[in-house]
Amino acid sequence: MDNQELYNSDINKRFNELMQYFINIFWKTLIASIGLVGAITGLIISFSSLSFNHYGLSGLIMIFLITIIITIIVSIIFLFKKIKETPPIVMLDVNKSKEEELLLSSELIETIKKLHKKGKHAEVVRLASNISRPLWISGRYDERISIGAFYEDSAARIKDIKNQIASLVDDLGWTNAVIGNISDAKKYINKGIKISKNNDEYYFAAKGLRHLGTIELRYQDDPDYAIKLLEESLSIASNIKDEKEKLEMIAGIKYNLSECYLLKSENSDAINYAFEVREIFDKLDDKVRGLKVNSQIARILLKDGKIDESKELFSNTLESAKKLSRPDEIGNCLIGLGEIYIIEGKEELAVSILKEAIEVLTEIKSIKELNKANELLLKVNFKKQ
Repeated sequence: MDNQELYNSDINKRFNELMQYFINIFWKTLIASIGLVGAITGLIISFSSLSFNHYGLSGLIMIFLITIIITIIVSIIFLFKKIKETPPIVMLDVNKSKEEELLLSSELIETIKKLHKKGKHAEVVRLASNISRPLWISGRYDERISIGAFYEDSAARIKDIKNQIASLVDDLGWTNAVIGNISDAKKYINKGIKISKNNDEYYFAAKGLRHLGTIELRYQDDPDYAIKLLEESLSIASNIKDEKEKLEMIAGIKYNLSECYLLKSENSDAINYAFEVREIFDKLDDKVRGLKVNSQIARILLKDGKIDESKELFSNTLESAKKLSRPDEIGNCLIGLGEIYIIEGKEELAVSILKEAIEVLTEIKSIKELNKANELLLKVNFKKQ
């Protein structure tokens, strides 16, 4: 599935969501319309000299048609209101040249900045919330943070709690963590968690704690404290009402629990959690997140000494990551393959693939993985001397 297919998938998903919304509104309005028309009809009969039988079948048909017409008109009004409030679906072309990418990014930031300055905060939120995921997937972290600042402020000004929390936890919080700004990341995430708990937003409360657990794991090397945070996150996630959101959150938490046990060299627990995560993503048909867990399983297999299985899974995942334009997972897979080539004594191939990983990871400023790639490159160069 390439970017066009992902875009088409989002279009289909949006269409299905709007149709489901229309159907729900239609039935609710129909029930209300029946009550309203029935009451009006009753009043007319009560204050007239005619009995209900006087109207006969034609009267019943007319009442039915009036009810249906009212229902359709009201449902369409609500549907158009929903469409107007729903942000357009955007597809970023990650195959653009570097110059085109920079131009697009600066234009996006400038557009949102102007809207914010004019006080059009609802428009800022609509645009920023829609562009957030594409910016993340394409590895444009600086732009995501810059836009996130306007996103959070605008959401706060119009009291859009859910979007304010989303910008704090993800755009400003987790994105800062990925590029190594740990202090800022914790500040924003903790603020998001506090607002989430005060407003019973269980999804974002769980997500924020998951991010904090991941920070302790990846950047503070404290798997035990990370497990504590992740278990609290898992407990809160059980309160999420939407089943799909709950499954996605549980999968994300268990992915990080797997990482914790991998760091503690408890590989059996690590791979059990990883397989649970892959089962959830398969059930959700989430190919993008599926890349991440496949890369994780490949790393666990490598640590277990299962070189051939690990190498095959890294290679297959790398191919899929390239098709889906996921630079973060491309970098992870290249690091894994580089490590395998070092073990196999294929130093020249290891150097080549690690340099490719460094180039990809430098572009998206993925600090943790970049450091790992540089360490491996130093290791193989030292070995060659």
